[in-house]
Amino acid sequence: MNKKDTILVVNVGSTSFKYKLFNMEKGQCLARGKIENVFTATAEYTWKNGLRQGKEILDASAGYGMCIQRMIELLTDKAAGVIPGLNAIGGVGFKAVLAGRINYPVKVTQQLLREMGKYAFAAPAHNPPYIEAMQTFSDRMPGIPLVASFETGFHRTIPEAHYVYALPQQYREKYGLRKYGFHGASHGYVAWKISQRTGREDLRIISCHLGGSSSLCAIQNGKSLDTTMGFSPQAGIPNNNRNGDLDVFAVLYLMEQEKLTPLQMREILSTNSGLLGLSGISGDMRVLKKSEDPRAKLTIDHLVYCVKKYLGGLFAEMNGADVITFSGGIGENDSELRQKICENMDCFGIRLNQQANQKATGELPADGVEISAPNSKIKIIVLPTNEEWMVAMNTRKVIEQEEQNEMR
Repeated sequence: MNKKDTILVVNVGSTSFKYKLFNMEKGQCLARGKIENVFTATAEYTWKNGLRQGKEILDASAGYGMCIQRMIELLTDKAAGVIPGLNAIGGVGFKAVLAGRINYPVKVTQQLLREMGKYAFAAPAHNPPYIEAMQTFSDRMPGIPLVASFETGFHRTIPEAHYVYALPQQYREKYGLRKYGFHGASHGYVAWKISQRTGREDLRIISCHLGGSSSLCAIQNGKSLDTTMGFSPQAGIPNNNRNGDLDVFAVLYLMEQEKLTPLQMREILSTNSGLLGLSGISGDMRVLKKSEDPRAKLTIDHLVYCVKKYLGGLFAEMNGADVITFSGGIGENDSELRQKICENMDCFGIRLNQQANQKATGELPADGVEISAPNSKIKIIVLPTNEEWMVAMNTRKVIEQEEQNEMR
């Protein structure tokens, strides 16, 4: 197997560390792992190497370094490992989030890390952990190419009229203030997979990525036309604990009344708002659905309202749609929420097959499951996303381009 066909993909959260090792030639996941409660002495590590799997408690109180070290040990273990050594890895891809105008897959350098640092305020749960993890990988795996595949990348095809903000030009240009969009790996995967499934690229797709973090994307001819998130992941649909769309003067008014600093306000908006803030109960849809508290119902109804509103707006932008997809933890598993979203959408030709919708949960086939009724004008598909695969493909492409440039 060609070395560059073995790609490790890393997904770093503020307290989590996930990875997948791919054989790109065979389209096969060789190994995967997930570590939760990073920065504690009782981090939970679940891993699978081929047919072998295990769980253990890891002392990750020092951070990602221990996570990376233990991952390497398991991947290269003589008995349970799947590769002979680190030199078998062709590259490491990161599902990075925000670096402003650098909205494309790119090799990780110190300059890139500095650029990501400039946007740490706008992506506090993502950029600082990724910067730390990338630096640690650079130290632990010298000589192995590291590639950042930014979540904003898929949306670089959005027209200027769609991404521009009505702010003075001097600030827009100086600070890169514009809509960037996120969940690019997921929406990009949807575009790629639907094209594979149908054999067509000339489709109008509305991709609904619904999970702890949610966004919608209008995809036309395989390219992003518009999306619901903006300069940061705070815009659009309310997320687990992030606010979503909000009148900026409501924020300024609250800061004035409560004498809050920007950092204090950011904390409220990015950790205590969204579904959690609205309900006062939880940001987890599974918890909200079980609750009899009227605030839980209000929160679910508000989420449905927001999705339907954006669905209609993206439909109008493309003058219709051929396919609507549901992905993400909620989109792939919550048949009741999908039903609520698709209700009373007859004017768009959206009709759900109730029985198929109810069955489409849990482990789904890679090509997804169609849940639209026979008389629906638009195909509705529950499609399990595979963001890591998209990152892996981007990583290999960057490495190949680097090699070609060196040969010239």
